[in-house]
Formats: sequence, structure tokens, C-alpha cells
Amino acid sequence: MIKFCFKALLLAVLLHSVHACATPLPPQPSEKLMTVTLGGQLLSLVDAKGQCALLKEDGSTQLTNIAWPCRFSPNRAGESRVEVYQSIPIVLVEHCEPSSEVAAGQRQSQAIRLRAERYETSTVNTSRCGSGVQDQKMFTALFRW
Repeated sequence: MIKFCFKALLLAVLLHSVHACATPLPPQPSEKLMTVTLGGQLLSLVDAKGQCALLKEDGSTQLTNIAWPCRFSPNRAGESRVEVYQSIPIVLVEHCEPSSEVAAGQRQSQAIRLRAERYETSTVNTSRCGSGVQDQKMFTALFRW
């Protein structure tokens, strides 16, 4: 009886460790996509209790409506992309959630613009995850102009 219990316990431990090794960790964004300069100010993305937030140079934070981990949308060189529309700089914050139901997963995007020395967040857009560069309209269309 003891042998049987020991074997069952050993099998359970092995199965648990195999499952732990097989469960992938969410990919962490590249360092290049965690910071951006907007309007001459360096901004960083930080984890605020599971929520993505902007960390400003003065130490203050501004929450987004995007889950952590997040990143700035990349340009073709793989660096944080800044679009300028009507003389207003805009960045796009993204979070991609892998999903077994949707082959590519689900991406949330939220634009942030610097207007009249204030950072304004747009509504959140949901789409499929992808590795390409976002279209300019994703930076501008989420705002009311």
C-alpha cells in the first residue's frame, strides 16, 4: 500500500512539473518599446497593479485602460513609434493576449496624445494580434478631433 501511494505521489509531482514547464510565460516587450520621447519628455511604461501606466519624468503616472504587460507600437526599425497629426504627437500602447480560441490572440490598443501640454488617452480598440506595423489611422481615429 505504501509503495502504491509513493508511486501515485511521484507521478502527480512529475505531471505537475511537466505542466509547469509546458505552460509558456507571456512574452516580455523589448526594452526599446518600453520608452518613448513625446513632446521632449521621456515616458516609460510600468506595471500599476496589472494595469499599464505611463511613468513621466516627474515621477507621476497616468493609467491607461490596457492590461500589463504592454508596449509602445513599433516603427519599422523596431523602436517606439511616434506619429504627428495636426502638429500633435501621438503614441499607441498595445497589449496582446494569446488565446486558444482566436489563432492570433486579441490585441488591445490605446492611443495617447500630447495636446495643450496634457496627455490624453483615447478609447480602446480591440483587434487580432499581429507582428506588423500599425496603420496611422490607429493613432488618430481613436480620438475625437
